[in-house]
Amino acid sequence: MAAFGSRLPSIQAHLDITKGTIGTILIGMTVGSLLGLGAGQLPQERALADQPQVADQPGLTVQPALAGER
Repeated sequence: MAAFGSRLPSIQAHLDITKGTIGTILIGMTVGSLLGLGAGQLPQERALADQPQVADQPGLTVQPALAGER
């Protein structure tokens, strides 16, 4: 992003846009990236919630697949 920031004046001149438009674009990029990070967690949390946790089962220390069951 640092290299992109130094190019903002030339991008502004090339596209003939105002500083306010560039600010709006940058805010949109920031909000979009934050929403993407939050939305990316939901499928992962749902997928992990369906799988049994080894720590929740007393006495079990090895997953059945690792113990030789296929």
